[in-house]
Amino acid sequence: MRVRRKIALLMFLAMSTGIGAQAQKLVEDPKPVKKEVRLQVPKRLWLSLSALTYTAAALDMHATADAVQFKKKYPAFYLGNPEADPIARPFVKLPAPAYYACGFALATGVNWLGYQMSRSRKWRKVWWLPQAVSMSANGYGYYTSTR
Repeated sequence: MRVRRKIALLMFLAMSTGIGAQAQKLVEDPKPVKKEVRLQVPKRLWLSLSALTYTAAALDMHATADAVQFKKKYPAFYLGNPEADPIARPFVKLPAPAYYACGFALATGVNWLGYQMSRSRKWRKVWWLPQAVSMSANGYGYYTSTR
């Protein structure tokens, strides 16, 4: 019985001294690895802006192609150049399928740029800007070609 009391007393003393003591760190804890968070692309908004970009480009190209045909048919009636954009003027001289292909390639490039900007940390807040500028420029071109 005495032996049991001594063992119990020794166990109690050993446990009570270990409660307040802290173990010494021999190795530092590893730093947590930061996971690269992929930025979410606002897909619905990007897809709707893409569709609007293609629509505005198609309307502008069709109106410009009609204005070019009208100028060829009635050269004395139509004054000035049917395409006001100096960068797009050389493309107007192409055959119609090549002209439309170049216009849709440009719209695809603008959409791709907007998509890449939406995934960038630096340009994330203005990812919609290339598509908006393209739509407004094509809308203005459509407006000037049809009036």
